[in-house]
Amino acid sequence: MAVTDALNRPPIVIDVPNVVLTVEEAAKTLRIGRTSMYALIKSGAIQTVLIGGLRRVPVAAIHSYVASLMPEQTNQEGVVDGRS
Repeated sequence: MAVTDALNRPPIVIDVPNVVLTVEEAAKTLRIGRTSMYALIKSGAIQTVLIGGLRRVPVAAIHSYVASLMPEQTNQEGVVDGRS
């Protein structure tokens, strides 16, 4: 049964993209295990925030981490992974 307000109107549903993820969700996003995700957090490679005592990973931190990996995979000739 749908919840309605005092005027018996259906609720307004707004699809908002996630701003923060749980550590498990962040690990799934990167396609790595939970333990590896915690290791990245502990090393400082991925930043987290505390919200009411809950550790969350900002989506922006995941994007920053992946972007930081990009230069390491490209050599001076612009070859990625040994391919041209």
